[in-house]
Amino acid sequence: MKLQPRGLYGAIQRMRELQDRIDLVASMSNRDAVVQGTQQTPKNVPMPKPEFNFGEALKGAIPFNPMGAGVERTLARPSSGVLGMIQSAASKAGIDPALFEALVGRESSFNPQAVSISGAKGLSQLMPRTAEALGVTDIFDPSQNLNAGARYLAQLLRQYSGDKQMALAAYNAGPGTVDQVGGIPDESAGYVRDVLTRAAEIEAQSKGGQ
Repeated sequence: MKLQPRGLYGAIQRMRELQDRIDLVASMSNRDAVVQGTQQTPKNVPMPKPEFNFGEALKGAIPFNPMGAGVERTLARPSSGVLGMIQSAASKAGIDPALFEALVGRESSFNPQAVSISGAKGLSQLMPRTAEALGVTDIFDPSQNLNAGARYLAQLLRQYSGDKQMALAAYNAGPGTVDQVGGIPDESAGYVRDVLTRAAEIEAQSKGGQ
């Protein structure tokens, strides 16, 4: 059985289902005590405890934000070998190494064998046709994959006049989709924000380590 995360509102719905079951059991227990529209409490039967209304208790609840203020975060970095290849590929393509590292981390969590449900593969999650167009012969080869991914991002940055947000959106959703909507598609907004935030963190960490 595969468990699916419910989220806050899914949890609330589940709590309401449990509350309904509690109400049903309570009503069945008291059913025999109802006489001609009046409810009497049978002897030696304890009074039910006041109901706890989950829905009311959770009204106005604020979802926990793991990226919110006051939450400590650790900046995951790839292994030294993968990091070296990322920085080398970025340098060859003439793009910001921190930006490319953030993209690769967001795309594959630095797993060279990663495969998405849409068929994107490898560290920089290249679609097979894109990889082929970029001259990749082994899409799971870390060096080939990263060099192709860096060249592709560099191409998109040129296509969108250096606009990082548009280039990242195009990397995520495809240039055709970005051009069709004339901006960042809604489904790519979180991706763009995550990569740029990550890139800024990597840059800050790199400077702090100097």
